[in-house]
This record gives sequence, structure tokens and C-alpha cells, in this order.
Amino acid sequence: MTMKAGQVHKDLGSQISEVERPTFGPGEALVRLHATGVCATDLHILDGIIESDKYPMILGHEVVGAVEEFGLDRASEALDNLRCRRVFDCQILALA
Repeated sequence: MTMKAGQVHKDLGSQISEVERPTFGPGEALVRLHATGVCATDLHILDGIIESDKYPMILGHEVVGAVEEFGLDRASEALDNLRCRRVFDCQILALA
């Protein structure tokens, strides 16, 4: 099964590509992304200031999405693992 991903290549060209959907296991979940942020490090890679360890690379790790599948039998346990608990909103969610 495949998914779409924004990739940057060694020549710093970028494109939306079809890539293999990652596998996930216990304690993980598959999240369908609705939006993603691109951090300053990603922008520096696009500018050629920083070289990535691996090309092609998929940009963005600050995401908003919906959980599609769980790698656990207990959904609440998987959701608990998705919360970072470092920012205020995650702390509030952890109390729910």
C-alpha cells in the first residue's frame, strides 16, 4: 500500500511522490495527516545550508491528523503514547 509524501532530493529538488506506507507495531498508530508544519531545520535543508543524512527525505514532523489504525488492542493506550506532554495542549489532553 502506498501514500503521498512531500520529498526533497539530493539536488534539493522537491516533489510529491507515492511512497510505501510505513509499518507500525505495538505502541504506535497510523495517522492520516491533514496538515504539517515545516520547521527551521527542514527549511535549512531546502536552502542547502544543512545536508540531510538521507535522501530523498520526507519533510515535516509537526503534524495534525486523525488516527486511522492502532498497533495495540487498547486504543486509549496508543493515544496516550501519541501525546508529547511537553506543550500545554498535550498536557490538557493527557488529563482527559
